[in-house]
Amino acid sequence: MKEQIKKFISYFFVGGMAAIVEWITFAIANVFLNYMISTVISFIIATTANYILGRVLTFKDYKKKKSDVIGVFIVSGVGLLLNMLFMHILIDMLHFPIEILAKVICTGLVFLWNYISRI
Repeated sequence: MKEQIKKFISYFFVGGMAAIVEWITFAIANVFLNYMISTVISFIIATTANYILGRVLTFKDYKKKKSDVIGVFIVSGVGLLLNMLFMHILIDMLHFPIEILAKVICTGLVFLWNYISRI
């Protein structure tokens, strides 16, 4: 149990760093592109950072297999779809006025999905 808490704290730190990357990337891209394209770009960049940092800091003792890479792509793909769906719901359906705040909410929801799917 103690090991799981330690891993969660580490993953929360790594995820927090990736979230900051995602929000900054989104804010910059959103100036030039629509929110959905900005969502995709920022998610891909943040997911890459999250994967690299997670492998180095949180899951370093995990033995890598080919099937793990496929799993990461599946989990990340579902995360991207969830992120896009949540953004669409918040902005287009609920008319959420602040896109970056909608992105922060979506990031939190997808973070939970990402962690749960990896344990």
